[in-house]
Amino acid sequence: MSSKLTLQKVRFIDFPTATDTTGVLHFLERKDLLPGGIKRAFWISQVNEEAKRGNHAHRRECQVLVAVSGVVKVSTQQPGQKAVQFKLDGPQVGLFIPAMTWVETQFSPGSILLGFSNHEFSESDYIRDFHEFEKYH
Repeated sequence: MSSKLTLQKVRFIDFPTATDTTGVLHFLERKDLLPGGIKRAFWISQVNEEAKRGNHAHRRECQVLVAVSGVVKVSTQQPGQKAVQFKLDGPQVGLFIPAMTWVETQFSPGSILLGFSNHEFSESDYIRDFHEFEKYH
């Protein structure tokens, strides 16, 4: 396919926190978190420890993933590049996933993953076959 594909980088995003004797509050007040703002939120829980979730890329959609509880290992790969591993282990940081990034996740027991997206769900945005995804470099 096109060799002129411009990719953004997968990167960590720190969330502000406020701590007092009653606990820690994590919050989000960034309108620029995702291009076009947040259009959808989703969360994933009760994942079997042996299962891998994700296993897809999005053509246009960008996401920020947050491990609200537990540990979620995230493997990302962009067209023509090697896979990069990330570990989400607390609600104080999110992982920005740009469009055209293949993602696989693995959950520790009891983990909850929260996701923010800049698009509403659209099956046509998904690339679910890794061999098709590889053609985009």
